[in-house]
Amino acid sequence: MKTHEQLPIDLYTKEAYRNYAIYVILDRAIPHIEDGLKPVQRRIIYAMSQLGLRDISKPKKSSRTVGDVLGKFHPHGDTACYDAMVLMAQPFSYQHPLIIGQGNWGSVDDPKSFAAMRYTEAKLSKYAQVVLQDLNEATAQWIPNFDGALKEPATLPARLPNILINGASGIAVGMATDIPPHNLKEVTHACIEILKNPDISDDALYQIMPGPDYPTGAEIINSPSELQNIFNTGQGIIRQRATHIYEDSQLIFNELPHQASSSKVIKQISDLVQSKKLSQIKYIRDESDEADPVRIVLVMRSNRCVNEQLMNLLYTNTDLEKTHRVNITYINSNRKPIQTGIRALLSSWVQYREKCVIARITHKLNTVLDRLHVIEGLLTIYDFIDEVIQIIRTEQDPEPKLIKRFSITERQAKTILETKLKQLGQLEEISLRDEATKLKSLKKELSNLISNPSDRCIYIQNELREDIQTHGVGRRSKIIHREVAKNIPASETISKDPCCVIISKKGWVRASKTHDIQPKDVAYKSGDSLSSYVRGYTHWPTILFDDSGYAYSLPTHQLPSVRTHGEPITKYISPNGKITQHLINTHPEQKLFVINNQGYGFICTTQDLISRNKSGKRFISLPEGASIQNISPLKVEDKYLVITTQQGRVLIIELSDVPQLTKGKGNKLIQIQKQDLIEQADQVLHTVSLSDTKSCVLFSGKRKISLSLSEHLGKRGKRGVLLPRGFRKIDSCKAQD
Repeated sequence: MKTHEQLPIDLYTKEAYRNYAIYVILDRAIPHIEDGLKPVQRRIIYAMSQLGLRDISKPKKSSRTVGDVLGKFHPHGDTACYDAMVLMAQPFSYQHPLIIGQGNWGSVDDPKSFAAMRYTEAKLSKYAQVVLQDLNEATAQWIPNFDGALKEPATLPARLPNILINGASGIAVGMATDIPPHNLKEVTHACIEILKNPDISDDALYQIMPGPDYPTGAEIINSPSELQNIFNTGQGIIRQRATHIYEDSQLIFNELPHQASSSKVIKQISDLVQSKKLSQIKYIRDESDEADPVRIVLVMRSNRCVNEQLMNLLYTNTDLEKTHRVNITYINSNRKPIQTGIRALLSSWVQYREKCVIARITHKLNTVLDRLHVIEGLLTIYDFIDEVIQIIRTEQDPEPKLIKRFSITERQAKTILETKLKQLGQLEEISLRDEATKLKSLKKELSNLISNPSDRCIYIQNELREDIQTHGVGRRSKIIHREVAKNIPASETISKDPCCVIISKKGWVRASKTHDIQPKDVAYKSGDSLSSYVRGYTHWPTILFDDSGYAYSLPTHQLPSVRTHGEPITKYISPNGKITQHLINTHPEQKLFVINNQGYGFICTTQDLISRNKSGKRFISLPEGASIQNISPLKVEDKYLVITTQQGRVLIIELSDVPQLTKGKGNKLIQIQKQDLIEQADQVLHTVSLSDTKSCVLFSGKRKISLSLSEHLGKRGKRGVLLPRGFRKIDSCKAQD
């Protein structure tokens, strides 16, 4: 016989997950519109009010509060409960904290650095009365706690839209919420305007509350159209930027975006300085203290260092500029999750507030009517005191006799019987008549508020204005439209200093910060000496080559100082072959002429040779036995190319005949006999580029000869002209004016 229910596993899992999702959405992660609190936060506030921890009271240990919350209302983990309590006590997390904490409750720099609950103490803040002040049997819906032993409020009757003032964030199942904090004065004034004119336009409301207001200050740099779209739709991105001042060559940041950490920002800036992307910064100081929670000082090398490029680099690579997602999702009065714009949220909250005020006034009116009823019964017997006393003395059960004799109610009769004799004097009668007069006036006022919507609207507005006077503060986050910081290419962030890159024969590399240096004169390790060097600039890439046709890029600005012996070149590259002596340091757009020793060549740019990989980039195809003969930069005015060979031949061709490629073998520029190549009897020896205004001079020993353009100019791929005897052993060739 089956004693348990059986369900298909797919139906069971669907139903179980559905119930779990509903629970997480309604009772864990998403705040309610009424008080802007999640259940755990609400239970903490209510439990603290039950403990008598008001703002004027002495604080108690946080562990006492957490214990009450867990034991009475929230049977979950103490860590999560205490974390929620800490969040409501941090002035840098909440615009208006609900809790005042004593002890270590974290800091702007490290919000999670708070002490354990056994060390800290807490009580409710003055602002907490905004959500607790009107709490009674009539204004809140009371529900059983988890074990049915106690009652707890489903929501608290907040006097202000706390959901917008302090904001909220949470992740549920299939949905999330990110409601940014807003300025209390602006939000409350918006509510007042809705009460005055429910049909007020969205544009008019937007002018009253143009955007969020974060507790840590900093600037909101969104455009007005972006902020208005967020106001209307309840979705978007808020961009925040740190504020700074500049004085005495110091760039000082004094406000950071919400949830940005000073220590993290300092580390991010330090990493940029160490990678030599921010060479303008001399050093960084953290001068934050209790008086200035945020004070990050960047000491600059000169007054000219602070410019748009520097600020863009800081904003794009650190948390000095940060974005916050906006998704205004909440549980409405019908206990349904909903995503709306700010206008719809405020309108819903105003309607709820009106219902809450009506309930409170009705409750108060019933209390007044009950007291009036009691006073009327007491006043009725004052003219018959002796008779009342006689009935009480002679009757075993005087209550029915009094009801019948004086035509009073059971409630009035019980009050008469419970009244002490000393309260039946003449002075007490006068006091009761005065009280009755006041209660009748209050009854009229309360009845009018219930029946007259316009008077009730003014009454609610006055309450809101009182709360503005009590809790309102000025805007902390200024709204200033600025252009979004753009990523700057790494090459533009590197200082443009002259340098000389030196490579030794044993493969050690280093660089000077000047051109005025003789590479042969610097100190080398024992047994080592100069291999090659090139003069250029730190923001240009340094490129070297191996004998297999690969090009390798070195970060010039990161190379060690020439004052040291340098670092192994293998730290930066992993060569596929033997490193040659060819070395260049030029602008990425610089055109280069490349030729191998067999007469094949092409034109490329430095950018074509740059590689981010340590294994390099293959840019030239070398036939068997071939090697790179020359790689040299071309000038804009160059029009001709002079090629000389080992056998003393010279060919001048037009540069326009040389193909421009990104990689490859290239075209045949000068013809060399195949047999000569095999026997190593001939190969390309020297090359030089010329302009119209310059001529080529060949040097052979102590003699030299100037080449005639008309005699030696030929077609690409020809053998060239044989030089006169005595000049065929060419030592070098140069372009001269």
